[in-house]
Amino acid sequence: MDRLSGVFKHFSPSARVFYSGTECRHAAFEDEQSGGHIHILKSGGLILTCPDGESITVTEPSVIFFPRSTTHAFEACGNDNLELICAAIDLNSRVSNPFYDALPNIIVVPYRDLDGLEPALKVLFYEAFGDHCGRQVALDSLATYFLVILLRHLIEANVFSVGVLAGMGDSKLIKALMAIHERPEHTWSLERLAETCGMSRARFASHFKAVIGSTPMDYLNSWRMGVVQSLLKEGYAIKQIAPMVGYQSAAAMTRTFKSCIGVPPSEWLDSFKQQSEQLSL
Repeated sequence: MDRLSGVFKHFSPSARVFYSGTECRHAAFEDEQSGGHIHILKSGGLILTCPDGESITVTEPSVIFFPRSTTHAFEACGNDNLELICAAIDLNSRVSNPFYDALPNIIVVPYRDLDGLEPALKVLFYEAFGDHCGRQVALDSLATYFLVILLRHLIEANVFSVGVLAGMGDSKLIKALMAIHERPEHTWSLERLAETCGMSRARFASHFKAVIGSTPMDYLNSWRMGVVQSLLKEGYAIKQIAPMVGYQSAAAMTRTFKSCIGVPPSEWLDSFKQQSEQLSL
C-alpha cells in the first residue's frame, strides 16, 4: 500500500543541492518564500538557531529538514571538520496542500532512525565529495530521494497524534485519504468514503474529525483546491480543471475555490505569477 503515491501524483517534491564540503563553519538563511531547506550532516557538530531564538545542538550524523521557507542559521561547534550537504527544496510551498501544510517547521532526524538510508547515503557522499561527470543532476536526484525517505519516516514512525500525518498512519483512515489523494475527480460522498474504510458513516465522520481535525468533506475540498492550484500553474484552463477535481461546472469549482482560498482562481493565478517574477529577479 503506497500511502504517498497520491500525494506525489499532484505535488511532486524536488531538491537542488547548492553546497557540499567541509569549509562552511557558519551560514544564515532568510525567509524568502521560495521553498525550504534540507541539511545533511555527515560529521562534526553544529548549533542550529531557529526563528523563535531556540538553539538546537546536533552532534551526530543527522538530517535537518525545514519543509518551508524559514529564517534559520547554524554554526559549527567543536574542532572537528563539519562535513555538510545543503539543498534547497520545493514542496509547492505557495500551493495549498493539507499534507505538506501539516509538516512541522523543523525536523531533526538522526541517520539511525531512518530505515533504508545507508545505501542512499553511500551514493550521496560519493557524489557530493567527489568530482564526477553529471554530479549536480545526481546530487539533486539523491536529495529528492532523501525527501521521500523523510516523509516516509514521518508517516511510519507514528509520531503525530493529530493531523493529516497522523491520519496517514491510521489503519482505519488511510484508505479514505489515499482515495481522496489519488482520485480527486471522483464524486466522493461521506458514505462512499466511509465504505472505503469499512466503517459506518457516523463512526467514520467522528473518527476522521478526531484524528485529522476537520470533517471529511472539508478535507476533500481543501485537497481539491490544492490540485486546482497545481493545475493552474501548469497552464490548464479553469473549464478544463473543473472535471479533473470532481466539479460539473467551472462556476461551481470557482465558488468553492474562492470560499477556501479567499480569491477566484484567475486572481490567485495572477498573484502567483507576480510573486514568481519577483522571486526570479
